[in-house]
Order: sequence, then C-alpha cells, then structure tokens
Amino acid sequence: MTSISKKCVSAVMSVAMLSAAVPNVTADIAVNSTQYEQVDGTTGTPLGGFGAGAIKFNAQNGSFAAITMAPADQNDYKSVGKSCFQLYTEAGGKKETVEKMTAVKTDGRYDDDAVWPEHMVNFGTINGIEVMLKAFSPLDSVNYDNMSMPYAFYEMTLTNTNTVETQAAAALLWDTSSGSAQYVENKGFTSSKWSVFADSGDGTITVGSDNGFFTNGECLNTVSGTQNRTAVKVNLAANESKK
Repeated sequence: MTSISKKCVSAVMSVAMLSAAVPNVTADIAVNSTQYEQVDGTTGTPLGGFGAGAIKFNAQNGSFAAITMAPADQNDYKSVGKSCFQLYTEAGGKKETVEKMTAVKTDGRYDDDAVWPEHMVNFGTINGIEVMLKAFSPLDSVNYDNMSMPYAFYEMTLTNTNTVETQAAAALLWDTSSGSAQYVENKGFTSSKWSVFADSGDGTITVGSDNGFFTNGECLNTVSGTQNRTAVKVNLAANESKK
C-alpha cells in the first residue's frame, strides 16, 4: 500500500468531494423512464482528510491533480506534474514495464469506478500480472480527528496468472515541482509539502529518481531533483496475489 501525505497544506474538501465523475461517452440507460449517459471513465475520486486538501487520480490518462490552497472547489485542481503509477514485471525470463499506468478498456469503456470515498481501477493484465487499484480516504467513525489527517491511500493488488513464479513491482512516481526530497528508510521519501510512503508485508521497498526500477524493479535509495518514486517489489508464486 502507498500513502500520500500533504504536509502544511490546508484546503476545503466538502465541495470537491461532490463531483468525481465526468461522462464522455453516451449510452442508453433508463431510470424512471429518463435517459441518462453512462459514465465512461472518471476524473477520479477526491481523496484526503477533511479540510486537508484533495488528490485525484485520472485513470483514463494516468495523471494526478490536487487542491493545495484554500478556499477551493472542484474547479481548482491543478496538475501534479509528471506524477504517475509505474510497473515492472518479470515472468519466465521475459520483462515488461509500464512507465505510466492507465485503466484498461472493457467493452470500449475505461474500467474504473470513482465513488467517494473509494476509487477502484482495473489496470489490466501485463506479462501475466493482473493489476488492480483500490484508493481511499482516511475514515474513522470513532475518532473523527483521524478523518482530517492529510492522507490519500493507494492499495495495489498484484495477481500472478502465470504458471511459474514471477517478480513484480509497483511504483508511485511523484513530482514535488520544487524543493528537495529526503529518503526515509523502509518507507519512502518526504519533502516540504509531500510524502510518499509504502508498506508491504514481505515486499522490498526502495526509493529513487533513477531508472533502475525499469531494469530490476528496484531503485537505488537515492533521491534527487523533484521527481522521485517509491516502489514495492514482490515475488509471486503461480496464481498468488499480494497487496
């Protein structure tokens, strides 16, 4: 699981959370004799603590947008540069990588579902590895203060559909746009405004701006510049799934 934290940021969330989906392909759906357009992909679910800003992942084009200033509404999202999800796979000696992950199309439509407080995305099957995303906001019906913490959570599930053991790694490349980043051992990296941390049972967590991720699924744990990734690499037995 990967979490994004927005530090020293305050913004209004209540309005932004009300609009996540934008239909762009029409289909005939009748509800009480009224025809509606069926949603084909979304601009993402606004995720983050109440009053702490918001992040959206657009699964159609693989980009991120965020609100980091108050007051704000759904029209105030700004692109988070080149931020994106990335993938490394190796199965039976064959390697396949994805530099910018997007939702797969099923029956001609992008396969993602953005209904607050969750965002479900099907990235399809790459090199025999099925990749699914479940993103969500912090929710706590007992301690409401936890719901105002500036976090967005992204849980990747990798399933090996091959008949042999495979290796796979998922990464979140984050563009901080300015300032320097610091490596945090076994977690990820942090900067003055953003932190990208990961957690995975028996997975290997690495960090960096280098392209070693596309060679073996691991980074060199050296951060530099404004674009760094936090990666988690796992071994998958045949038909095994891991988060």
